[in-house]
Amino acid sequence: MPGQSVVELLGDNRVLVENHRRIIEYDLERACIAVSYGKVIIMGCNLQLRHVASRKLLVTGRIERIELYRGRNL
Repeated sequence: MPGQSVVELLGDNRVLVENHRRIIEYDLERACIAVSYGKVIIMGCNLQLRHVASRKLLVTGRIERIELYRGRNL
């Protein structure tokens, strides 16, 4: 669907987020990203934001957990 956010885990060291809304918070252990249906929280070690663009965001590092929270009022 056009404009729908997509979260894709690439191995255990990369997460690609397409059509994200904004970065809510970020540090080396946690990245919180607003998407069209809520927010995605990526947790791990040595997280880095790579290829930050209006449509795509690549998070690299040792990915330990990804959480999805649905809802617009998060």
